[in-house]
Amino acid sequence: VGEPVEYFLRIVHQRAPVSVQIKVWQDSAFLASQQSQMLAFGLLFGLVLLVLMMSLTSTIVMRDRTFLAYSGYLFALGGFMFTNVGLSAQYLWPDSPLLADRMVFVLACLTAATGPWFVRMIIQPAVAQGGIDTAIRVMVAAMVIMAVIEGIAPTVASYIVVNVATVFSLVLIYAVVFSAWQRGDAATRWVAAGFVPVVLAVAPILARNLGLIPNGFLTQYGMLVGASIEMPILIYALLSRSIRRRDNFMRSIGLPTEDALTRLPNLRRFLEQLHGVITRASRYRHSYGLVLVELTNEAWFAKEHTREVADRALILLASRLQRVSREVDLVGRIDATHFALLMEGPFDQRMMANLATRIATFGHKPNEVLPVGATLKLKITCALMPLAASAHAGDDANAQLGWLITQADEIPLDPRKSVYTLGF
Repeated sequence: VGEPVEYFLRIVHQRAPVSVQIKVWQDSAFLASQQSQMLAFGLLFGLVLLVLMMSLTSTIVMRDRTFLAYSGYLFALGGFMFTNVGLSAQYLWPDSPLLADRMVFVLACLTAATGPWFVRMIIQPAVAQGGIDTAIRVMVAAMVIMAVIEGIAPTVASYIVVNVATVFSLVLIYAVVFSAWQRGDAATRWVAAGFVPVVLAVAPILARNLGLIPNGFLTQYGMLVGASIEMPILIYALLSRSIRRRDNFMRSIGLPTEDALTRLPNLRRFLEQLHGVITRASRYRHSYGLVLVELTNEAWFAKEHTREVADRALILLASRLQRVSREVDLVGRIDATHFALLMEGPFDQRMMANLATRIATFGHKPNEVLPVGATLKLKITCALMPLAASAHAGDDANAQLGWLITQADEIPLDPRKSVYTLGF
């Protein structure tokens, strides 16, 4: 009309307070903003898919249903995030304003239901106390029902219930984590740390939904930032927890053939391997090496620094023996203080002496596992088998190893010497 005209626009939502930020964009500026925004969304969407695939794969490989629960939680959380910023309405149901309006609250309910259930599966032994487990079950059932109501016939009352229940869901998650915190479980603490960014991100959204603050960056994108921090932390907590449980399971399986403390082959398995070496040595007329290593100050560790420190010394010695031995050699624990190293293949007396010297050198190195100033005191007895003297004891594995132990026990300890040789 040739003169300025004022237009008044009123935006009203039937249930939720509305505080829309209205801004006039130039085409070029809007396009640049959209490109940056879509790049960020693409990176986050890729992270969600990556973590989701890792979780689903771990469900099969690790046979741990906790990963399945996390996959469900991550699916609901990812769906809520992308629906909350409008991407789902833009790409999945662009012709359905009804779905665009209702799916935000449906996915919010499912996220609030799967979150406590996921945490419950991680810390299941602790949630049985104080009625927390019952509260989680009731909470999950209530939020699933609310999701159905929000999808079919949402009301003002259901809107208030959803927001209040979401707050209760977050409180319940931390009640579960706090109840198990005193156990000192590392996975529990990582889970607690992982949910902190999400709690901080949900708080502005709930305040906006209840009309306490206007819409802004935190209400629109805070959940994306919080979830991008939460996902790597939670998947790390689950993987470390599952690996530790699987390691304990594999250790229990290996008890018949492995030493429970050091994870080295036990006496039975060592003798089985030695029997095969003796048979081949007799057939092809070559020698094999046996090195007996005794931790002579094991009793001192136990007396002066408790049994736990003595066990640490044994584990440290086992680790160092594995480091200095070849891949084809076998290191085994014979009894409480004795370890044995079996060598087969091309080697000579010089190589055996060098190996024994390296073992002695490693033993005297200080380590933070041991008390300050303490070192491993070793008695190392080497023999290039079979010897004429050992043949009189018998040609079986028990006899040959027993002969070496007997000979080593008869050698008096010399404070200035760690390595003793037999036959060379």
